Amino acid sequence: MYEIPPSEAIRQAVGIHFNLLSRQTRRDYAGFAVGKRRKLEIMPFVAREMAIRILQQVVLEDAGKAVEAATVAKRIEALLLAFPEAEAFRIASDDTNEAEAARHKLTQQITLDLLQSFTAVEIEREPQCTASLSNGWKMWDVIPAGEQPSYRWHRTWSGKADDDFIGFDKELPIGRIFRIDNIQQNDKWFWLLGYPGSRMRRECPASGWEETMRQAACRVERCYKAVTDLNRAKSA
Repeated sequence: MYEIPPSEAIRQAVGIHFNLLSRQTRRDYAGFAVGKRRKLEIMPFVAREMAIRILQQVVLEDAGKAVEAATVAKRIEALLLAFPEAEAFRIASDDTNEAEAARHKLTQQITLDLLQSFTAVEIEREPQCTASLSNGWKMWDVIPAGEQPSYRWHRTWSGKADDDFIGFDKELPIGRIFRIDNIQQNDKWFWLLGYPGSRMRRECPASGWEETMRQAACRVERCYKAVTDLNRAKSA
């Protein structure tokens, strides 16, 4: 269970997401002058990723039913767009104190809106996740128990044991997951993002370790979606 209340978990998730945004993404949102040269087409991507991060921390309910990420993202996107242009411009300021104050103000607005719009409920995590920080992922980024792969996964080699798979988006290979014998991490699954053709403009690694096959496949799919969504937004 969480060691902090759901309201604080939301605030932390929002704040962390802002801190992890690249400098260029912040500049695209802030503009190069107050209200000028802003690239707001990236907002759906930023809002969607923030919503997913929040829902990894808490369940948001409306009339007793869990709210989907798309619904949360719409509210977040509206708040990002409604944030005063002068305040938005400060988010990418070279003055650290000024930038942090603006991000804090926006974080508070988003947190308060979500708490007023929905009911935040604590969720439980897989016991193994509390010890999986050595994988390089913080607690808010772990793959939750209910998440399942949504793309096709097939054995890499015909006839080989079930320890090596490739994932596909239709016919496009998106990544590979496998276990490696005779190394310290042989009880974990190694994953590789295999999405080709576009620049990897994303704060997301291209490889890493996960505790289970399911988590490794989900990690590949998350990173694949993050890369394709951001490249799509950048090219729009």
